Amino acid sequence: MSAPGTARAVIAIGCAVVILSVVVWAVLGANAGWTKSYIEIPKKDEITGIDYTEKINRFVPGVDLLVPALGAGFVCVFAGIIILKRKPKTHTTLS
Repeated sequence: MSAPGTARAVIAIGCAVVILSVVVWAVLGANAGWTKSYIEIPKKDEITGIDYTEKINRFVPGVDLLVPALGAGFVCVFAGIIILKRKPKTHTTLS
């Protein structure tokens, strides 16, 4: 694979990582805080009228998982751009 082909592949992989990480983060709950292993649902007891929260085990990814995934994707994109912008080496022969 040539350098431009490799660079385009690295850029495509980086874009896919960025897009997929945002989509997975959004589908699983898009928590703007830290990752949670449960969610709290406010409820009210029907008999006594007391408010309480019920904890349900559910994985909700936070920004602590989103940011590294985005960083890895952007590193791939910028590495591909650097590979594309780099000039090819020319070989000189001595006569």
